[in-house]
Amino acid sequence: MLASVGIGLPFRELMALVCSGAVLVIAYKFRPALASACEHMTGVSHLWQTAVLLGIALRLGLWLLTGQEVQVNDGLHYFTLANRLYLGQSYELDGYAFWPPGIPLIYSLFMHLVGQVSWIAVPVNCAFFLLAAVSIRSLCRRLGLHQGAAGLTVGLLAVWPALVFPITQISKETVLIGLLPAILALLVSRSLWTSVPAGLLTGAAILTQPSLMLVPVLLATTLYTRRLPLRMLVARMALLFVGILIVVSPWSYRNYLVFGEFVPVSTNAGLVLHAGNQPEMVKSLGEVGGFLQPPMPSTPMKHDLALSRWHKDEALRFISSNKMDFAKLVWNRLVITMGDDSDSAYRSLRLTRKVPGNVYLLTKAVSNLFWLMLTAMLAASCYASSKESAKQGPCSLAVFAAGATLYLMAVHGLAEGGARHHMAWSWLYALLLVAGLVRSAAPTDGHRRA
Repeated sequence: MLASVGIGLPFRELMALVCSGAVLVIAYKFRPALASACEHMTGVSHLWQTAVLLGIALRLGLWLLTGQEVQVNDGLHYFTLANRLYLGQSYELDGYAFWPPGIPLIYSLFMHLVGQVSWIAVPVNCAFFLLAAVSIRSLCRRLGLHQGAAGLTVGLLAVWPALVFPITQISKETVLIGLLPAILALLVSRSLWTSVPAGLLTGAAILTQPSLMLVPVLLATTLYTRRLPLRMLVARMALLFVGILIVVSPWSYRNYLVFGEFVPVSTNAGLVLHAGNQPEMVKSLGEVGGFLQPPMPSTPMKHDLALSRWHKDEALRFISSNKMDFAKLVWNRLVITMGDDSDSAYRSLRLTRKVPGNVYLLTKAVSNLFWLMLTAMLAASCYASSKESAKQGPCSLAVFAAGATLYLMAVHGLAEGGARHHMAWSWLYALLLVAGLVRSAAPTDGHRRA
C-alpha cells in the first residue's frame, strides 16, 4: 500500500535487523547458563565417542530414509570424473582442467575400496566426519581445552542440519570439513615433522578447493599468535610448503604439458567470476544456491584456459562499467554466504526431489534456525570473552577463525556466493563457540584455556 504512493521501505531488511538484534540480546543473556551447562557436560564420560556414533547414526539414518542417491550439479560432474579416473581414462570434462581434481581423486580412491557403487558418497562423507572428530579431539588437547570440549564440538557437528543433509551428495565442503581441522591439528602438534603431512593435506585441500591457496597465510598467522620462536615458525612453514608441493606440483606440471602455461590447479575461475558478475545476476535469484550460466563467446576457444580468460575479461568489463550493481552483488553475496545455511537442504533434498515441497521448507527453516542460534551465541560469546580477557594475548583459535571468515567473505564476495561456502569452516565455528563457553564457565582453570 505504501509502495502505491511512492513510499518504499525495506521492511524485510528492517525486520531481519530487529530480529537479529533481539536474538543477539537473548543469546548474551542466556550465555552464562549455557556456559554452565557446557561445563557440566564436559564431565560426561565417553562424550566424544557418543557424539561420533550419533553423527554416524544420523547420517546413515537419513540415507536409509531418503532412498536412492541422485547426484546433481557439481556432484554429478565430480562423480563422472571419478569414474573416468577409476577406469584409467583421461581427465577431461568441460575442458582439460576446468574441474579441480581433488574430489575426483579422493572418490576414485574410495572406488578402489568399495567399487563403483551409487552410494559412494556415504562412506566418503562418514570417513571425513570421523577425520574431523579425531582432529578436533587432538586440537582440544593441544589448545589446553578439556577433552569434554571435543565431545561437545563433535556433538554440534553431529546434529548440524546442513552437515547431515548432504550425506548422499558428492560435495567438496563435506571433505574439507575433515581436511581443514586435520591440517591445523598436525601443524600445532609438538613434533616439527608433522608439518609435512599437514602440507600434504593442505595440498589435497587446494586441489579440492583452489580458493584455499592462501590458507598457508592463515596458518602462519595462527602459529605466530602461539608465540613460537621465529626459527621454529619458519621451519614449520617450510615443511608445510614441502608437503603442498609434493601434492600440487605433479598436477601443475600436467597442466603445463597440456596448456604450455603455468596453471596451478583449475581453469574455472574465469567462469565463476563471470557467472557472479553479469547483468542477469542483478535480478533476484529467488532461491539460495541458484547459478546462472553466463553468455558464451561467439567463436569457439582453443581450450578451457583461453575460455576462462575470456570469461574473466567479460566479468571485469561488467564490474568496471557497473560499479553500483557490482557493489549490490557483493552485498547480496555476503548476506547469502554468511546469513543462510540451507544450501545443503536445497541441493540434497529439493533438487533431487527426495522430499515433498513442504518437507523441504521445514528442513530449510530448521537449517537456518540452527545457524542463527549458533552464530548469535558465538557472537555473544566472543564479545564476552574479549571483555573477560582484554589483558591477555590473542587466542590463536579466534585469530584463525577471524582470518578464515574474512578470507571466505573476500573470495565469495567477489565471485559466486552461497551458504555452502562457509560449511568448510563449520568445525571451526563449533569449536570456537564451545571453547568460549567452557572458558567463561571456568576462567581460572589453566587447563581450559584456548
